[in-house]
Amino acid sequence: MKNSDYTRSAFKHVLAWLKNKNMQTSKIAMQKVLFYLQEKGLSLRLDFEPYSYGPFSRQVMEIASELQSDGEIIVGRTDYTPGSKFADTLPEEGRREVNAHLERFCELLGHDFSFDNLELCGTVLYCIQALQENGLEADRDSVIHEVEQWKGKKYARSAINAAYDALAEEFVNTGC
Repeated sequence: MKNSDYTRSAFKHVLAWLKNKNMQTSKIAMQKVLFYLQEKGLSLRLDFEPYSYGPFSRQVMEIASELQSDGEIIVGRTDYTPGSKFADTLPEEGRREVNAHLERFCELLGHDFSFDNLELCGTVLYCIQALQENGLEADRDSVIHEVEQWKGKKYARSAINAAYDALAEEFVNTGC
C-alpha cells in the first residue's frame, strides 16, 4: 500500500527545504525531522519506534523507496538526493506551516545537524513523549533515566540536559 500523498509531499518538501538551506539530507536527518513534524501535530501517520539511533519509522524508508521508483529521489547509502523527476508538491499553505516548524527545529538543535545531535534530540523527544503518553511525568530526571536506559553512557548528562532544556518548553506538559 502506498503512503498517503500528504506524507509523500511532506517528505519531498522537507528534502527540498534542507537542500535549499545547504543542510545535510541524510537519512537520520529525514527521520528526526519527520518525527519532530509529526510530534508538532502534522498528520503524517508515521509509526515511530525506538531504534539504534533514536526514533525510527520504517514507513520513511518505504516512502523513499516509492519516490526512488518514481524517479523523484536518489537513495544513497546515507542520504537522499532529489532525482530528475523531483517536484515539491506540498501546497503553499502546507509549506508555510512546515517551514515554520523546520525553522524552529533548527533553532532547537542549535543549527547542529550532526549525526549525534540529531540522534540525541530525537531520543530525548521520544522519551518525553513516551513518558507522557504513559501518564508519567517527563521531568528532567525521568527523561535522563529513560535516555540512559536506551543509550547507556553514550551521551554525557550535560548533553542530555541541554537537549531536554531545548525541547521541554514545547513538549513537556506541566499540567497547568
